[in-house]
Amino acid sequence: MEWFIKNFQVLLLIFARISGIFWVAPFFSSLMIPANLRVIFSVLLTIIIYPALNNFNPVIPNNMIEYGLLVIMQILIGLILGFIATIIFTAFQLAGEFFSFQMGFGITEVFDPLAQIEIPIIGQFQYLISILVFLSIRGHHMLISALFNSFEVIPLLDFTNIAKIQILSMTFSKLFSQMFLIALKVAFPIFATMFLVSFILGLLAKASPQLNVFMVGFPIQIAIGLVAYLIVMPLFIEAIRNVIDFTFEELNKFIFVLR
Repeated sequence: MEWFIKNFQVLLLIFARISGIFWVAPFFSSLMIPANLRVIFSVLLTIIIYPALNNFNPVIPNNMIEYGLLVIMQILIGLILGFIATIIFTAFQLAGEFFSFQMGFGITEVFDPLAQIEIPIIGQFQYLISILVFLSIRGHHMLISALFNSFEVIPLLDFTNIAKIQILSMTFSKLFSQMFLIALKVAFPIFATMFLVSFILGLLAKASPQLNVFMVGFPIQIAIGLVAYLIVMPLFIEAIRNVIDFTFEELNKFIFVLR
């Protein structure tokens, strides 16, 4: 108990950063995980990693206001790291939205309990697959490892440092551009397939005007789109693995650049 009281202020700073990253990080931020369970896990992780930290020795101010600002800063660092880890996951959701409309599923929007938004059903399916791949390759372990590195490298983040702000903005812009690029690459096979289907249906409509192409083509587009999606599914999974590895490489680079 004496050890806990003596180190409470430092433990609270660690807990603030862990809470921040788990608030937005993939899987951990899911609303399917109760908030009290996330708090318990954050407390346990705080107690576990604190003895292993060597370089996290922030100067604790005597002023309560300054200490409160220090806690807020730790939460912001956690939110930034968690957001960087989350950005790229939306690429697969975005890819699902791209070809959902081509397949005729644009109208079937469902509420995503993970992201609190309405998305087409294929986008939701893509996101769930990416989370399963994330867990299968121990992405949650990589996230905790990156979190531990952040304590070793970034005890505090000086938001008045222009160079660090530029690094932060460049990292976000790079990941956002990569998100759209990856979404287009992932959606391209389905795009190409559905374009050919639409082209063939257009030729049929021209050759046989009495044929109701809309009524005939709608189920054909869905059927061919789903078959094409199942065929390229292994490529999607491999792309997800590569993207997750890329994301954590960028996250670790970002952490060590801010030292």
